Amino acid sequence: MKRLITIAAILCASLALSADKVMAVATMTDYTAQPPFIATVIQPNVLIVLDNSGSMNDDAYSSDYDPTQFSSGQYYGLFDSTKYYQYTANNRWEETGTYTGQCSVTTTTGCAADGNCPGTETCVANSIPASGPGGASSATRPIASGNFLNWATMSRLTVAKKLLIGGKASPRSPSGAT
Repeated sequence: MKRLITIAAILCASLALSADKVMAVATMTDYTAQPPFIATVIQPNVLIVLDNSGSMNDDAYSSDYDPTQFSSGQYYGLFDSTKYYQYTANNRWEETGTYTGQCSVTTTTGCAADGNCPGTETCVANSIPASGPGGASSATRPIASGNFLNWATMSRLTVAKKLLIGGKASPRSPSGAT
């Protein structure tokens, strides 16, 4: 019994002495290292240079609308490529529905007698919503996919802003002055 108490006391003492290392708060030096030949420590600096010349206002996608040119089939931009939008009386595009990725009409060619049609199904049309927040689709209140709107509205500068800060920038003051 005396031996058991001695072992327990030694175990408690060793845990108490090593607790300061286990409970220590991590500092930046735990994650960074300095080469031994550097005499002065300089805080890291990051400079991002963004071209703001006139060419940055050009269309981001200068070719014809063809989403099949991308492996994802989606144009990058401020609109969600998987949704549909309607231009409303508020003079803005508002979300109307979600693109399902399913064809509403398909055609098949070259099917075998047993009905097997490998790789011959072609998407003819997708079901675009007939109405949205602004009512029925019309020439003044059109409905378009987010993918198409990204192709039609994105400039090179807008793509750069979306990549750097996630989209539209808010002014620092209510008047818009910086």
